[in-house]
Amino acid sequence: MKTVTTVSNKQVPKSKTRKFKNGFYEIGVDCVKLNNRYWRVGVSVEYDHANKRYDFKRNLIQGYVGKNKIGWFKSNKNNVFKGFVKTTSEHIVQNLSKSKTVFLNKYVAIENNYKRIPNLDSDLYIEKKIPIQKYNFKLSPTMYNTADLSEFRLNTLSELFIRSLNNNPLIDKINNALKLSRYKFGIEYETSIGTIDKPTELGLIELRDGSLQSNSLPVRPVEYATTIIPGDNLISALKKQTRELKYNCGYNQFCSTHVHISGIPFSMIYGQKLYEQLVLIQDEFFTYFPISRMIPQTIGKEKNHCKKLPVENNAHKLFLDTRHYKDSNHLKKLMKEGLDFSLRKWNNEGRYYFVNMFGYYFKPNARTIEFRIHEGTFDFKAIFYYIILITAILEYVEKNPLTEKLSDIFESINPMFRKQVIEHFEQRRSLFFKINSDTEKLLNYLNYE
Repeated sequence: MKTVTTVSNKQVPKSKTRKFKNGFYEIGVDCVKLNNRYWRVGVSVEYDHANKRYDFKRNLIQGYVGKNKIGWFKSNKNNVFKGFVKTTSEHIVQNLSKSKTVFLNKYVAIENNYKRIPNLDSDLYIEKKIPIQKYNFKLSPTMYNTADLSEFRLNTLSELFIRSLNNNPLIDKINNALKLSRYKFGIEYETSIGTIDKPTELGLIELRDGSLQSNSLPVRPVEYATTIIPGDNLISALKKQTRELKYNCGYNQFCSTHVHISGIPFSMIYGQKLYEQLVLIQDEFFTYFPISRMIPQTIGKEKNHCKKLPVENNAHKLFLDTRHYKDSNHLKKLMKEGLDFSLRKWNNEGRYYFVNMFGYYFKPNARTIEFRIHEGTFDFKAIFYYIILITAILEYVEKNPLTEKLSDIFESINPMFRKQVIEHFEQRRSLFFKINSDTEKLLNYLNYE
């Protein structure tokens, strides 16, 4: 069988090539058949990434088709032509909204660090703000709490969303390694701008939150609270939700990401030990987050929604004193934090610690713990690594003596993710160290109390 050297410098049987003026072209690689005739790839035809086939170049446009990958595709209503801006990992923003950059779809835009708005992570990190592009806006939702929905409605929404998720063998392997199946999760994503058209299809409930503020708009931002997410479905749910939130919404320095966890061992001994462990590591724990989580005045907020846990905590004492579980009058007198189940949740000041244990202490049907310290984000990796660290704390308390070193807890993380989680949080500490220390110096200079 005779072979020839193709234009791609490959030795190929001649029968599998076609000859053009400048040499032999391999069929299906260097040339393809369209309309009963062979055409050269890269000259007359290109691969259409939208329709997964070759087409004439005159019918296609060029743009991003993957991460750092330029290719060709047929224009359709899903392509993004404008309104996207480029952001870098250092949060320095350039105005590229007038460029001719195009994308195969909105997710490719996100993969290449393009967003419909600037990444309003914090005013401290932004050099140049960009005018907000076209956005979805709605009237503020009327619900403040998922409890405003019936239990049946919540369970139905949760079940429908879980059915839409698909796990694969790798996700199952991760779930088993991290023991996620023992827990159930609820996540609150706070936003500063934008809304999602059909949030319930993503397992999200749109809520009103009086603490949220927009940097530049009179419209009150919304919070998205997830329905109950079983641990086995956490990874798939996070990926789906964060992808849509990145595209449709923004967040700023006033936002938070709260994680609720149930499935935690419930006993007097464990509850006391967990509280004591959190007190021991909280000073170090705060170094991985912006100083605004501890001193909200640094971003112009008066109320502290994320205080450190006091060594002497009346709620904790009450939890240990089983005689007074159902005595609400005694409870109100004892608790300086202001726990009163007749009030809406935001009036109970005792919730506003970096870890809120009220659900664990006093709600037998839930026994949830809320971790409140993380700043606003729609980044899958950041939230997932945060959850790995949280669950590592819960596991460590169950199996080990108390420790004053957070490094002991990091080392207890499953080897599959230990290195990545440690590096992630070390990078966060390095990022926030100078910002936090400079802010503290400024506050000391101003004699801030």
